[in-house]
Amino acid sequence: GKIMSKKKYLSQNEMLEELSALGIKRTASWAEHARFLQKGPKSCKIAGRVAYPIDGIHEYLELCERGEAK
Repeated sequence: GKIMSKKKYLSQNEMLEELSALGIKRTASWAEHARFLQKGPKSCKIAGRVAYPIDGIHEYLELCERGEAK
């Protein structure tokens, strides 16, 4: 399953919605904890806001499919 968004970066909520649409249920607190531990999809800050590059989310989904996701 590929992400439908045309954006290059997603907000935390958008990232969680995309994962949920693909059957991967995660919460905001999971996302915050994963960022702190440097796990989950790659993230960065743009203008002080957390952003998730689409490529990083795809990488994370591939890890999930292989059972290697942290």
